[in-house]
Amino acid sequence: MGGVSKGVPRAREFLRRLPKGPLLERALDSCRQFGKQKSFLLKTITLSLLVNIVFVAQIIVLGAGLHADIPTLSLFVIVPVIFCISALPITPNGLGVRESLFVLMLAVNKVDKTTALSISLIASAQGLFWSLVGGLVYLGVRRKDHLSEVTQSGGDAKED
Repeated sequence: MGGVSKGVPRAREFLRRLPKGPLLERALDSCRQFGKQKSFLLKTITLSLLVNIVFVAQIIVLGAGLHADIPTLSLFVIVPVIFCISALPITPNGLGVRESLFVLMLAVNKVDKTTALSISLIASAQGLFWSLVGGLVYLGVRRKDHLSEVTQSGGDAKED
């Protein structure tokens, strides 16, 4: 036992008595594994920044394609905020929330509502397209990985 609970005697016993205690304990142990990897946080932040830069670049290209004059610097603030808020479980896949935020926040930069809504919907459609591609790749790769698991374990791997 370590971390914050190190100073709390019998913290694990208390955790085990809670509803879903064993599940919480396993989650805590999993988080501790990440804490042991010193470079994990740096890698996570770097990857997150790269993903945000790609999202912003996507909106810059869409805005240019729709002849919207949006300052690039403001998009580096607006786009991550919109994607973070739309990730909250308010509506399925943030539908409606994301569009409203784009219209509201791009209005500050004098972008008309139709263009802002178009940018949001096209960006969402692109995300759905790439999710479909990723799903198809997963279906193809999953079977190959499963076969290698079966051969390595002597044929006693469980079926999905």
